Amino acid sequence: MWLVVFLVWVLLWVGGSYWYLFGKKSPFSLESVRPPAPREFDQRKRDKVIKQGFSIDRVPQDLDVIVIGSGIGGLTAGATLAKAGKKVLVLEQHDQAGGCCHTYIEKGFEFDVDLCQKTHYLATLKLIPQWISLLLLKSGLADWVSPVFKLSGTCATDYVNTLTSNKDLHVIFSYLFYEMQERLNMMKHGRGSFLVFSGFDGTQEELGLVSTNFWLFKNNDMDKSMDDFFALSKEEAPDNIPMMFITMPSAKDPESKLRHPGKSCMTILTMVKYEWFEEWKDTTVRKRGDDYYNYKMRFANNLFEWACKLFPKIKDKLVFQDVATPLTNCHYLGAQRGAMYSAEHNLDRFHAEAVARNRCNTPVKNLYISGQDVFSCGIAGALHGGLLCASTVLDHIVYIDLLLLKKKLKRRKAREIAQLERKKIQYKERIELEFSKMNTKQAFQKIKTLTGQNVKQDYSTITDPQTFANTLNIFYSRFDTTDFSAACDELLSALPSHIQASPPFTEEDVRQELSRCKVGKAMGPDSIPGKVLKFCAMELSPVLFSIMQESFCTGWWPTLWRTSTIIPIPKKLRPSEPNHYRPVALTPIVSKCFEKLILRTILPSVGAQLDKHQFAYRARRGTEDAVACLLHALLQHLETPALLLSAAVLLARGQGEDDSALGGCQAEGQLYNDKDVWKPEPCQICVCDSGNILCDDVICEEGYDCEDPIIPEGECCPICPDGTVPHLSYCCTVAPPSDPAHL
Repeated sequence: MWLVVFLVWVLLWVGGSYWYLFGKKSPFSLESVRPPAPREFDQRKRDKVIKQGFSIDRVPQDLDVIVIGSGIGGLTAGATLAKAGKKVLVLEQHDQAGGCCHTYIEKGFEFDVDLCQKTHYLATLKLIPQWISLLLLKSGLADWVSPVFKLSGTCATDYVNTLTSNKDLHVIFSYLFYEMQERLNMMKHGRGSFLVFSGFDGTQEELGLVSTNFWLFKNNDMDKSMDDFFALSKEEAPDNIPMMFITMPSAKDPESKLRHPGKSCMTILTMVKYEWFEEWKDTTVRKRGDDYYNYKMRFANNLFEWACKLFPKIKDKLVFQDVATPLTNCHYLGAQRGAMYSAEHNLDRFHAEAVARNRCNTPVKNLYISGQDVFSCGIAGALHGGLLCASTVLDHIVYIDLLLLKKKLKRRKAREIAQLERKKIQYKERIELEFSKMNTKQAFQKIKTLTGQNVKQDYSTITDPQTFANTLNIFYSRFDTTDFSAACDELLSALPSHIQASPPFTEEDVRQELSRCKVGKAMGPDSIPGKVLKFCAMELSPVLFSIMQESFCTGWWPTLWRTSTIIPIPKKLRPSEPNHYRPVALTPIVSKCFEKLILRTILPSVGAQLDKHQFAYRARRGTEDAVACLLHALLQHLETPALLLSAAVLLARGQGEDDSALGGCQAEGQLYNDKDVWKPEPCQICVCDSGNILCDDVICEEGYDCEDPIIPEGECCPICPDGTVPHLSYCCTVAPPSDPAHL
């Protein structure tokens, strides 16, 4: 009888626990997971979201949840409850959301306001019923699970004393134990914070700033030095600061150089007593008087002078400085007595039993607490406090939902990878099948289908030159993945540290390179012909060397030098679609000279930097690597059946088959389909006619007179700079004048 009752009780308990943990609908779903949206830097658009002014008319009448405070804890709780279907209102006493994590911009500088891994067991004490937590702790069973329950009530000083008596090692061990924030816990954080926000004219490279945080102490007995500091009088404190923390927000944010070019910022933090500033607590912000300003600047100047010893280059570059005292925290953050971490983070608070008892519930019905007071300080602690608060309101452990969501994401990722592998295998099998059948037409059709180029378009109606040019631009860029229309004005001007500050070539090198220019080479969009560069090399080399030197030292390639003019050259006698034109890119000749100068410098050391798929000019890379890359290129970028036929012949030869079975024509090691047209020489054109090769000389069309006709590289007939055809009276080579003075 009793056994049956016990089994029924166990069954009910297991069923109830399962329903409590997994029976309720999760507020999170796979559909809600998406990559972060691009950061919005337009201040007006940002203000519309984070600076929504309060109006009673905008408050709905049927609210489910009201969150007071928009810090990380409040926002986490509000967002989680909103995902659970609750109608949430978030209130904030400041003019923008974010709490300690909001940023502010002043005079072109952007500042952040504020600044191991078994501690999750402590959070578990808040997730299970309180009586179970206390039972596990008082019975000692929790210590069998993890020693963190016992160590949570041990200060870092006592723990380190058991390891060594060396004071210097105490400092090092304290830095490593429980991560960086535990230093402040060892010093009994509950004090107010004092921050100095400094803005400098110069980049982080120029000022020697790095993305690392720095903790500076006057001696290795941190406990005693802080106790002595807080025991000082108000007048003695500014001149005896024992500790400070330095961080460089601009050095940590890679986008800061784009938003605020040529500017850097630094934040310095230390701990102070609220009592030192208490006499000004009833004054108005930014109107607290000269005495308040002079007193806080004593702290700020001493902290900044200390920082200059570590970063001496910042001293003469200071253009802006702002100071935040405990009274600032009171005004903007609503922090009682200007406390940095709200409720005091002392050892008593981190005893396992205190952690188990300190929960989101309050004696007031439907009132819950969130943020760093619930669990721990810092961003992570406040976020956990928000999740714990949401779990309490929903009476559902959302941590389990997050863990399940993480597993679902892993499974989905695994399925996507497996599906991709299957597609790769099918991709390979399809290629091998078509090559084995020697069905070049079908193989080419499949490749065009895979690359999305099988859609036929009607180009017969295109008669306007501008429309034709736009059509060619779209056609030529169909394989591009980069948005080339984006402006490049925001490129960084600073060079990486490993690049030398002066160019590795001289003015004489520039002159020699200019003198090698081919006079018949087509000019680019700068309209400077090669004959001008060649015959005026002596006069132009000083100016061009100066430009190249500036370009090299700043890391900025001139805009015109990275611009090209595209000339469409017909591949067929009667072109009717974009695929019948071959694009010839005409870049400025002087840019090509610059490229050659740079190439000679980097060529000796470029071997180690080659891509892993590069097989030419590399040791232990052979024909098999080249063939593999060739097949991949055929599948990705094949445009004419002739290339595919060539690859098919290579495979056929490997299988011992006769080339004649494939049809077409073979010339100079290349295979062509019937009716294919090619140019073995610039002034000769050939066609494949039923296995026979018929060749004839190129006849240049008659056009109009123009000045300075050019012959594109690899072509026979000249063209005018505007793209028209010159008169036949011009010969097929453009000779330079005998006297450079006529230029």
